[in-house]
Amino acid sequence: MSYKIEFDAEKHIYAVDGVRVPSVTEILRFLSVDTAASAAPWMRAQAAEIGTAVHEATVLYDYVGFDEELYDGIVLPYIKGYHDFKRDYRIKDYILTEEKITNGAYAGALDRLVMLDRKPTILDFKSGTTVDPRKEVGQVYGYAKILADNRFLGYTHYSDFAGMIVRLKRDGSYQAIYRDLQRGRIFFEHCRELNDLITEDKKHGNRIAGA
Repeated sequence: MSYKIEFDAEKHIYAVDGVRVPSVTEILRFLSVDTAASAAPWMRAQAAEIGTAVHEATVLYDYVGFDEELYDGIVLPYIKGYHDFKRDYRIKDYILTEEKITNGAYAGALDRLVMLDRKPTILDFKSGTTVDPRKEVGQVYGYAKILADNRFLGYTHYSDFAGMIVRLKRDGSYQAIYRDLQRGRIFFEHCRELNDLITEDKKHGNRIAGA
């Protein structure tokens, strides 16, 4: 089924066929453990800016390769890590890059989809150190579920995909970690159930049933 996806980047809000839907990260907000939450606002904003810049730089790298003069000094170490990751895993081409995807119920932005060891593998890049691993595993499951619901490439079940978190570090190194999508399903679906319950409650004026 084909969907029309609209994304408000400023508010980070998705709409599918004109109807507001939650994002994968919004659903998983209950698992967020942000150790920087008590930091000054400017520090949080700076971290977010770096994360965005790193993602944009990885896309640039995919098109033009590694040239130190093309990258900002802050971003450069992360790109060195990205360069090493692609080299070590012998990645030349991606199936999807920075793709907005949805199954009609929720949506998200998939960093990359690549074939590794003959299995379509979801890559999610991280440049920070404060994301809860339970949220990470739930996130890659959410993307796998969307792809499976859309029968992408003919695959029909989330377990047909693999999920990998690639942590790009400011010292120029990287860490690639496979995540268990079956475990991710447990966290994601429970969070989704809670999100739906809260959404429904808000529709009724924040009244708790039976209160």
